Amino acid sequence: MTLHSNQLDLSIALERHEAEAWRCFAASAANTVGNPLGAISESRHIVPLTAMTSINFAGFNRVIGLGVGNTPSITDIDDILAFFETHNQTRFAIEMVPNTTPPDLEQLLLLRGFHPDPLTIVKSWRTITDLPERRIGVPVVVMGVGQAYDWSKLHRSVREAPRMFGQWFSAALGHPSFVHLGVYDGDELVAGAAMFVSDGLAWCGFAATLETHRGRGLQTAIAIERFYLARDLGCHTAHVENDPDTDQGPCVALRNMRNIGFQLLYEKKNLLSPN
Repeated sequence: MTLHSNQLDLSIALERHEAEAWRCFAASAANTVGNPLGAISESRHIVPLTAMTSINFAGFNRVIGLGVGNTPSITDIDDILAFFETHNQTRFAIEMVPNTTPPDLEQLLLLRGFHPDPLTIVKSWRTITDLPERRIGVPVVVMGVGQAYDWSKLHRSVREAPRMFGQWFSAALGHPSFVHLGVYDGDELVAGAAMFVSDGLAWCGFAATLETHRGRGLQTAIAIERFYLARDLGCHTAHVENDPDTDQGPCVALRNMRNIGFQLLYEKKNLLSPN
């Protein structure tokens, strides 16, 4: 897939924004009591680098934005490898967009022992104009620090995560750039999602719905409310990442995003760390 010049400019802005969102989240996690996941975050590298050192898992140890608006050298690649080695992390991933600089960046990483993950990541975007109508009858609320337990309980349940992840899921509640939204059924939080807002951009993520409440349009209602909040906060563009459709069937979350105006920008490859 080849990106045209305006798409390249957009990809640079969105990847930088997502990298900053992940850095801020990791920094918040590092400040939780006891830092149970061993979160670390550093900004002194060619791109922000983060890790959750207690679990050594590529899904959390993400390198975002490499070769997008920057041109990494062999020294920069060595620096990334040294970061994870210093923190005893053997599992991490570099996310690759089309048209990186240098053009042979993927090949350079493959020669260093990285290997492709068969699963890609779909990056979608939309402008925050001509918004769909809010869903009547779905009471979406903005959540605060006092609802951290509800947020963590929802995500631990949906993701079948152990209790040690509780503080991690709720780490960014109260952060000035993160906004968390949810839907309650009585006293129980049954659906939620968040966004990271800065520089006119809104990164959308951390969506979760209890299995008992899926298929009711709750995530669509939250996503639409998120647009209105982002617009009120001065944002002009929203972006989101989802799993791709596969031979086994469509990705429900991706379908939901398409239905409310998100459009494909590109698919990212994951290059997994050398063994």
